[in-house]
Amino acid sequence: MLVPLFRPRYGVVDRVLDRPFLAALDGSPPPVAGGRPKGSKALHTNATVAHVRRLIEQTELTHKQIAAKTNVSAGTVGRWTREFNWQRHPLAPRASDTVPTERAGRRLKLRMLGHKLHQLAERCVDELWQAPQSTSTA
Repeated sequence: MLVPLFRPRYGVVDRVLDRPFLAALDGSPPPVAGGRPKGSKALHTNATVAHVRRLIEQTELTHKQIAAKTNVSAGTVGRWTREFNWQRHPLAPRASDTVPTERAGRRLKLRMLGHKLHQLAERCVDELWQAPQSTSTA
């Protein structure tokens, strides 16, 4: 067993599962079915996740505005929204990666093109590996 040489710079938050009063702010079910995923590196309680979910689903705020209100990074807010399939408020702005192709900006179009080229290259490599190899004797 390794013994740490230095004390960690940040503390560890207790699991909230044994304290149900923190699981949700208003008595609603937990924000994520079955609790937060094991191995989460962020130190966010279920109450924080519930607050972010409520803001995502009931307000027209952007991810950056929600991040500023909840002390959670905007990337984490976007990842939670995508992973847990939270539905945005109908009037909320759309995420750039969900914009229809004809309205997409230059960066998104290039990213989608790169993804398609990668898939095409993978398919070609798979076909080459699956093709019968001819053995020629000279």
